[in-house]
Amino acid sequence: METSSRKVSGSRFNANPMRESKRALPVVLAFAAVVALIAWVMVREYRLSGDEFKRVLNPAVGNSYGYWLLYRRDRGLYCFKTPHPIYFPDWRYCVPQTEIEVIRDGKALEVNDYLGVGDVVLKPDRYPGAKREVL
Repeated sequence: METSSRKVSGSRFNANPMRESKRALPVVLAFAAVVALIAWVMVREYRLSGDEFKRVLNPAVGNSYGYWLLYRRDRGLYCFKTPHPIYFPDWRYCVPQTEIEVIRDGKALEVNDYLGVGDVVLKPDRYPGAKREVL
């Protein structure tokens, strides 16, 4: 007696085991792309001019000076960030040192210090005709 194993069309026993992983690959790649995009947005720094940074610091917008942290000062840039609630990225802005000064009581502000009112000074030579402004 010979047992015949017939192939039945549509049977799960005839399914290719690699087929399931091939279906999951686009989903995994899409998820990885979204995670990479979120990570990129969280660490990205936006370059602003001194006048643009003045508008960002505008109290009418709701940004308090005490929330802005000087987290990096190198390569001719002052870089500031303001923390947001968990799961949201920080806002990170870098302003050229040729356009602003960051001083407190006549001394340069150190890295990891929060800004206070009057700590940021727009330089008069940032563009022709510009005046020195204390923010």
